[in-house]
Amino acid sequence: MEEIFLWSLLFLFGALSGFAAGLFGIGGGIILVPFFWWFFSSLGVSEGIAVRLSVGTSLAVITSIALFASGFHFLKGRLNW
Repeated sequence: MEEIFLWSLLFLFGALSGFAAGLFGIGGGIILVPFFWWFFSSLGVSEGIAVRLSVGTSLAVITSIALFASGFHFLKGRLNW
């Protein structure tokens, strides 16, 4: 049951981050990094590592989304090299 709760929280904060980014034009990291810090700390990761892991996870998410979007635009012929 606890696993379903954690996955639900991940989905909820991902949706909240996307909504805030679309509505206000802010980066999703403003919401995701503190959430990831809490999430990793609740899993028992030490605080110093949890902060670095939170920022790294946020950057990995941003990078993967940017690469996917760039590939999509490339396949649609929307990139002017």
